Amino acid sequence: MLKLSYFQESERTVSKKEGMEFAREYGCLFLECSAKTRVNVEQCFEELVLKVCKIMVSIISLCTTYDYWIAS
Repeated sequence: MLKLSYFQESERTVSKKEGMEFAREYGCLFLECSAKTRVNVEQCFEELVLKVCKIMVSIISLCTTYDYWIAS
């Protein structure tokens, strides 16, 4: 997950387009948020939790399948 925090549009060092391109290149989620105004803070947290849960389900699935192969 690539999260860009910003306070004011005029203070940006990375444009939204650059952030989106970087995230796409590295296969990351892209979200912008502001701790100051709380814009998208909850969404960033929720997206991160969902991503971790999906990864854990994949790992559990692989382990279960691997154990099945060994037992056979």
